[in-house]
Amino acid sequence: MSEQLNTLLECLEKVKALDITVIDIKSEADFADYFIICTASSNRHAKTISNECLTSAKENRSFHHSEVDDDMSWVIVDCYDIIIHIMQEESREFYGLENLWNHNSVEKVDRTVND
Repeated sequence: MSEQLNTLLECLEKVKALDITVIDIKSEADFADYFIICTASSNRHAKTISNECLTSAKENRSFHHSEVDDDMSWVIVDCYDIIIHIMQEESREFYGLENLWNHNSVEKVDRTVND
């Protein structure tokens, strides 16, 4: 995994994003290398996760843009090669982004961050 990907994963784990999944889309798309999909437990949690990702991406000069729906059920943070999807549980289940890509490229992230 790339350094940028590891930095963003550490950021997500730091703010306790849930059910983090990385999808390697390099061979299937030309607009990014990875999707990171995670679940937020509330509007406030989604905002916290997105703010932390934005800060990290800006510090590393990898921030492109972000998009937020009105009810914070789906936030997208575009970091050029990596696109982060922060979704509340209902939206994540409804859209099923993991099911749109080759299942061999989907990796659940289960790491422990040392404080």
